[in-house]
Amino acid sequence: MIDTLDYYNSGDYYNSGGDRVIAYLDQPIQLGPLASTEVLVDRTNVTGGGGANCIVHGNLPPPSATPSSKW
Repeated sequence: MIDTLDYYNSGDYYNSGGDRVIAYLDQPIQLGPLASTEVLVDRTNVTGGGGANCIVHGNLPPPSATPSSKW
C-alpha cells in the first residue's frame, strides 16, 4: 500500500442557475489515506434551488512529495 495525501482546494455550493452561492473552504486542506471530512448544507438553505450542486476541487501532491510504502 502506498500512503498518499489528497489535497482539496475548494468546496463550492452552486444554485440551479450555476452561480456559486457558498464557498466552504477558506484554505486548502489535506486528507490522508481513508480520511474524510464533511461539509453540511443546512436543510433550511433554499438558495440552491431544486438543482443545487456541490463541486469539490482537489489535486495530487506536489511532484516533490515522495510517498512512503507500507506493507
